[in-house]
Amino acid sequence: MEEYLERFKDCSRVERAWLEDLYAAVRDHLHPAVGGSLELSVEQLAEAVLRSVRGIVGSQSLPVSYTCVSVSELLGRQRTSCCSSLTWSTGQYRELAREAEQALPSHKALPRTNLLLIGLLCDGHVSGQRDGFWRVRDETGSVHCEVLESSPLWLGKLMLFPTWNYISQDAPGQEAGGYLELVNSPLCVVPELPASPAECLSEVIGVRRAARLLRQRVSGGVRVCVSGEVGVVCPLMVITGKTFFCLVLTEGDSTVPVLVTDPGCVYWRQCVRVGQSVCVSALRVCSVRGWAGHRVLSVTSQSRLHPNPHAQEESENTHSHSDTPTHSQTHSHSEPDRHPQSLTDPHSGADPGQVDTGPAGGVHPERRKLSRVISYRGRITSVLNAEAGLYQIDGKVGLCLAYQPLRKWCGGLRPGAEIELQNVHFLFRPCPFSADAMLCVCLRSSICVTGFSPLRSKVVTPRSDSPLLCYLLERNLGVSEFLWLCYCHAALSERLCPRWVCEARVCVVAGRLLQFVLGEERKRTEKRDIYREMLEDPHTCPLTEYTVGSPCVCVWSVRELCDWMEKECWESLSLPSLIPRSGPYLTRAQLNPQLSWSTHTLPLRSGSAHTDRLLVGVLEVSSSRASVRLVDRTAAVECVCVEDRQSPDQHTAINTAWMGCLVCIRRCTLVMERFLKTDFPSWKHLDQQRYITHRHCRVYIQVCVEDLHILSPSTSMSAILTERGSDGERASTQQHDGRREGEGVKEGSQRDECGGESPQAGRRKRKREADERREECPKEPGDHTKHGDDQRAAPATSDPCVSLLFRVDSKQGVAFRNFQTASEAQLRLSFTARVTCLGDVQRWDSNPRNGGVEERERTGGERK
Repeated sequence: MEEYLERFKDCSRVERAWLEDLYAAVRDHLHPAVGGSLELSVEQLAEAVLRSVRGIVGSQSLPVSYTCVSVSELLGRQRTSCCSSLTWSTGQYRELAREAEQALPSHKALPRTNLLLIGLLCDGHVSGQRDGFWRVRDETGSVHCEVLESSPLWLGKLMLFPTWNYISQDAPGQEAGGYLELVNSPLCVVPELPASPAECLSEVIGVRRAARLLRQRVSGGVRVCVSGEVGVVCPLMVITGKTFFCLVLTEGDSTVPVLVTDPGCVYWRQCVRVGQSVCVSALRVCSVRGWAGHRVLSVTSQSRLHPNPHAQEESENTHSHSDTPTHSQTHSHSEPDRHPQSLTDPHSGADPGQVDTGPAGGVHPERRKLSRVISYRGRITSVLNAEAGLYQIDGKVGLCLAYQPLRKWCGGLRPGAEIELQNVHFLFRPCPFSADAMLCVCLRSSICVTGFSPLRSKVVTPRSDSPLLCYLLERNLGVSEFLWLCYCHAALSERLCPRWVCEARVCVVAGRLLQFVLGEERKRTEKRDIYREMLEDPHTCPLTEYTVGSPCVCVWSVRELCDWMEKECWESLSLPSLIPRSGPYLTRAQLNPQLSWSTHTLPLRSGSAHTDRLLVGVLEVSSSRASVRLVDRTAAVECVCVEDRQSPDQHTAINTAWMGCLVCIRRCTLVMERFLKTDFPSWKHLDQQRYITHRHCRVYIQVCVEDLHILSPSTSMSAILTERGSDGERASTQQHDGRREGEGVKEGSQRDECGGESPQAGRRKRKREADERREECPKEPGDHTKHGDDQRAAPATSDPCVSLLFRVDSKQGVAFRNFQTASEAQLRLSFTARVTCLGDVQRWDSNPRNGGVEERERTGGERK
């Protein structure tokens, strides 16, 4: 170090101290990682780093306010997101922060820190993580990074990063620390002489000739070098632990697919973009097992990616003259549009590919449309649901990434980031609860971040086992169904978590609700063919055709229901309709009692004049009013449950096992009671509200038990459903045995004549004898299913108990009554009932558990 510092004798003490820190960082963090491969000493490497820093700063002065930081120090000590730049002045940073905050007022700019970061760009092969993503590494560790534009020539080079953002992430189960966003291109510390193209490339052929080669029968050992323009870049896929991606090279009307499966080449995914001209060497012809009848070009271990800078410059110049500064909308070659319209224009969603179908098990007809493949540039303004891949662009356009594999660390998709979408599907109004204009990506679409966000935002890294995405893949949902599922998931999480439904089970409940709304006949059974979706022309995928505005069912909260009913209660009030025809002759004392109480009822059912609505909540018993309520986290509403809605003599009845069940109600009667205190002099003053001294209302719903759809049963209801299922199986088994018994009668009679007995008859006889012995003795604890909180069998040593069978004849309401105990007398809420005993008291040696009434419990006379 002394020899190194001797060259800077003229520097100040502060600068010499900074040079010592720089030398120590190079010696401890960088030289052990790259010194052997570059054959440089520590002093030579430190001089190269200092030369690069001065080249970026642009002066001979040293950036003494910047501190050299290693990767491990960045991950371990930097707890908050920040940004750092060697090229910004304080005024420039403040101006950039002000502009970013004005664009999105709800977010603040990233704070600036003066940190100097130097490291190697690698693809993770040193740590055994060749997953196709770039990483910054030094001797202390590595960190994931996102780049705007990259070159395959950067791999393995020691780089100085002028401007970068560090986004921290402390979510449990995620990688420690965070990730980097490289805002500006890095600078190579030790540049190498570029290799001559003649030394690297053999004979280069175009896409047209390569397409003809795929149609011919050629030997698998042939290696070709193909040059063309990138037309499609598919996302990284991981199947059975193998990472790969596909790209399509184009030249005019000719296309050729290229499959990149070699672990040493998957990092190319970060280097290629749609519209870029590239040359790929050492490609071989092969066939894909999952895409029968087609052949593709596949990379080998000797393959190299060579960008074509001259063609790229021409392409950029062409785009600079043809594109406008605003967000562009460009259609694919198969669907040109010479007059682009706004994505939010209703007429832009109408196309000749619209398909109308009749009702599919519902009241509303189902409309299906064909999506359009376009390109789009915009800025992310909001993250709606990171786990579901839902974002908002430009404040009005929705973006759905659910049909692509997850992007690591969200791929820099934060509020304020500028993105470019290629081969994305445009859908207009696929779901009433999402944006009218939706952009959905499939396996043929590509997402490119053209500008990282300078704003602070919470980063929620999607999990590979996200319940919503797993449900999408298992059920193969359409985009309309998936968007409604996300809406339902958000509503249930807000209203039921965590008291009644845990967070991990919300998606299960939302899926059951989706199945209930769609019905059994609308399940999707076709499977996705990933190779056809990525490579085949014309393009087909689950996003090609979609349903317009279906399902259109709104999931109401209890508070929304109560507020709407109270509003409807007073809006529907008509005082003249409450008085009889003799109203003009009524006195004040006769008129006002006629107005004191009135009711208003409305049906809530599917296909009514109102928008389809669902009620979701938990049935509970009110401890203060002894009534059944439908509750969620927002409010509670009383329920009157009846057995049969068709019967004229309806009476309230509900099994106590319903208590605690999470139910869905799609059909019920909304009942609104009005209570008025009025002082109208005569009927002529009914239009004057000043004579109403007080008013309030009471709202409740009347629902038939048959219209209660269970989304999550209580423990008691689970026992009942299990018992019903076992009874159904037993009945079907008995019916099947009855048919076989009829077939075996003749065979058994023939064997009896021979002095023998058929095996079937012997088994049936032994079964009847066992049933008779079981009926003669008391039931064992495990013979029936318990309707309680514990479904396990009671122990054999349980205490003896008694049972009494009775019929309720009449019942009084709940009220405060005197309650006398041995120690005190007090008022308690209670009710009285008159019952008729249908049998004698029966004693059991152990708990018989709830089940069917036995004959011996009915023995004895009736007594009041």
